Amino acid sequence: MIRIDFRAKLFLMMVISFIMTIGNIQSLNPIYYVLICMLPTFLLFLSGHIKSGIKSIILFIILNIIEINIRELNDSIILSLIHILIIIIKRVFAPMVMGNYIILTTSVGEAICSLKKVKCPDQIAIPVAVMVRYFYATRIEYRQIKQAIYLRGISFRKFLKNPILLIEYRIIPLLMTLSNSADELTVASLTKGLAVNQNRSNIREAKLTFADYLIFFVSILVLFFYIRGRKYA
Repeated sequence: MIRIDFRAKLFLMMVISFIMTIGNIQSLNPIYYVLICMLPTFLLFLSGHIKSGIKSIILFIILNIIEINIRELNDSIILSLIHILIIIIKRVFAPMVMGNYIILTTSVGEAICSLKKVKCPDQIAIPVAVMVRYFYATRIEYRQIKQAIYLRGISFRKFLKNPILLIEYRIIPLLMTLSNSADELTVASLTKGLAVNQNRSNIREAKLTFADYLIFFVSILVLFFYIRGRKYA
């Protein structure tokens, strides 16, 4: 399993988000678009998260199949709205997969130590690190709520018959749990010594390796080809 520094992940995240949200790359260069979308998925496989990587590939294939079929049958307002929604999802697909990779492979201490190395202010480093942990806690809480629902015999078919139950049994418990999680993360941060303008020790030392420099190089290369392609488009 290859570990990548948080600084390299964050830089690649910014490059992918910039390219996918600003430019119309999926229509200008579809092959380049597929390569960018598969880059964070490839990192998921390298980090050992095989299941998440397979889910990303399956979702990517399903989105493209739906878009192709809707494009051929685009003769109503509802299909046009669905087509627009699919295009939006495809634009944010790669940043979402990259964000999922960062959340799965980055701890709070590692994130803060990496940001300290680049002289990032505590007012930015601490909220970013806690935010990463908060999204991971959200994922765990949602999974536990889903398991509790299935243990009580409430199936997905019941949600289809009565969609209001989805809000009652999943969304509301999740919101209640997340409000408590925010307080728990605050207490945990204070326990770990996270405070503004105070030095703290770290178990893991953040340092750039060959894999990190390779990620920086690939990110710059991706950005270079994107700018070059727009210039000569």
